[in-house]
Formats: sequence, C-alpha cells, structure tokens
Amino acid sequence: ERESAYWHAAAAVAGNVEALATLGGCVRRGVGAELDEAAGLDIITACAAAGSPVGLVKLGVCHEDGDLPGKPADAQRAAALFESAASVWVGGEPPSESESESEASPPPRRRSALALFQHGFAQVYGIGTRRDVEAG
Repeated sequence: ERESAYWHAAAAVAGNVEALATLGGCVRRGVGAELDEAAGLDIITACAAAGSPVGLVKLGVCHEDGDLPGKPADAQRAAALFESAASVWVGGEPPSESESESEASPPPRRRSALALFQHGFAQVYGIGTRRDVEAG
C-alpha cells in the first residue's frame, strides 16, 4: 500500500493530475499514507474542479456513498459527475476523423476506462439517472 501512495505521489509531483486524485483517495482513507479525510477530500475536489476524470469519479463515489461531511447521499449528483468524467478526453481533444491512429500525438487521446465504467454502471442500473441498458 505504501508503494502505491509513493508512486502516485511521485507522478503527482511530475504533474499527473490523475495520480494526484488517486493520492487524494489514499490520504482520505489512510491507505499507504497518513489518514487525513479532510485533506484527501480537498485534493479530490480540486482534481475534480480541474476536470480530472479520476477526481470526478472519486468525488462522484463520495456523493453516491454519502461520504461528504454534512451532506446526504446523492445518487443524481454522483451520476452527473460520472457522466462528466466519461466525457473528458485525456491527452487532449478527441482525434479528428482525418487523423489516423499513428498520427495521434503522445500520449494517445483516450477516455478514462474508470469513468466510462462508472457512467455505464449508473445507466445500466438506473442509479441517479434514467435506466438505459443500451447506452450503458
């Protein structure tokens, strides 16, 4: 567990916002890092505000589980955050129709698998959103 927090911290220092959001989760839960729920939540919230898919998903899970101090569980807010996370292209805007895979600049532009899963799961099971098995 310490190794995970260490490497996520190293990646965060190098500018990786996804790693910073993951580190926020480690701090929030005390997994591989000193437990500080408020600081971990602040990190996650800042990453979500910056548009990080991992930050948006982690904040969505907090809303879904009712883990935000003084706030009840809110599946609709969670579903909205999952949808926002799933719409973010990591590494830039989506590739244009005229670009081939080999022309994409490194790192390749993609969507977050974690965000797509959370958004699809909410749709398939109608958690905080209209149930839509086809879309999910």
